[in-house]
Amino acid sequence: MRLPVTNRLYFLTALFSLAALVKGSVVINEIYYKPADKTSPEEFVEICNRNPSPVNLSGWGFTQGIDYTFPEGTVLEA
Repeated sequence: MRLPVTNRLYFLTALFSLAALVKGSVVINEIYYKPADKTSPEEFVEICNRNPSPVNLSGWGFTQGIDYTFPEGTVLEA
């Protein structure tokens, strides 16, 4: 039995989402890019470690839209 194309796409999307949840422990939790006070630099990206142990972020970085590389010794606690 073959599933219709839309059902196959939903299944693949769910499968890839599940794989990302199982594999990825560091996720972008929040992006704040439009502060109410335009004179204050309040833009930020919040990341979260869903793993039970700390993750070393040394050398990790954002390369699209944000130009930032985490310095050596940066650890994201659990």
